[in-house]
Parts: sequence; C-alpha cells; structure tokens
Amino acid sequence: MRIIELLQEDRVKVFLDQRGKDGVLGELVDLAMAGRPEGERAAALRAVYEREAVASTGIGHGVAVPHAKIPNGDGLLVAFGLAREPVSFDAIDGEPVRLFFLVLCPQGEAGLQLRFLARLSRLMHNESLRGRLVECSGASEALDALREYETHHFG
Repeated sequence: MRIIELLQEDRVKVFLDQRGKDGVLGELVDLAMAGRPEGERAAALRAVYEREAVASTGIGHGVAVPHAKIPNGDGLLVAFGLAREPVSFDAIDGEPVRLFFLVLCPQGEAGLQLRFLARLSRLMHNESLRGRLVECSGASEALDALREYETHHFG
C-alpha cells in the first residue's frame, strides 16, 4: 500500500485556511470527506476530535497525523494539508506543526490503518522530505515530493 496511491490531488491543500487545531482538523476532514453526505462528515469529525482528546497525534518534527475510525467507508481516506504558519498541536516534541496527514479508516480495518500509519511515520522521519513539503507551493508539487521519496525509500 503506497501513500501516494491513496492521496489524491483534490485531497491535498497548500495552504490550509484554518490556523487553530480544531479548525485545521475540520478542514482536513472536509478535504477527506468531500462528496460524502454531511452526516458522514460530522461523524468523522467527531471521531477525529475524540481520538485527539485521548492523545495528540502530533508525531514531532512539525508533523501531525490525526486519524480515526469511521462507521462507513471502503478503504482508507487520506488528506494532506500544509499550514502557512505553524499550528500549536500539543505534539510529542512540543513543537508546532505545519504538515498534516489525516487518515480515516472504516471500522474493522484497523490493521490496514496501522500499516499505513507505520509507513507514513517512517517516511516523515526523512528531514529532507519534510523540508521539501514545507517549501511546496501547490498540491502537485507536494504529491511529486511524496512520490519521489516514497519510491526511493520503499521501492
């Protein structure tokens, strides 16, 4: 499962409009759930807020990977957002966040979600990739960077 295969250009936003943690989470859910009924979007947003209340999904180095299980769906829904200014996100290293990857997974597919999160986490440990993503000026540029690094590091 390749990250770049699950992340579509219409689910990538450079730069996010929102500046606070809750607003960013809402904007990412809107990106991931585009075209889905409002009830599903609201349920996904509640699930993301509930997961974030347990522990921050800020994994450090300016990256957050908010994720949650949702009642409906078939496969993972992934969105990426770049914040113009760093967002306070209670990350494990105490640093603010600019790179956001939202992952929504249907209930019952936890293994798929864990594999994806592990792969994404390994990729985000690459300082060069993080730097390149922060410098992106558009969605296609962000996708190109992810594709290049994922191909180089995972084949």
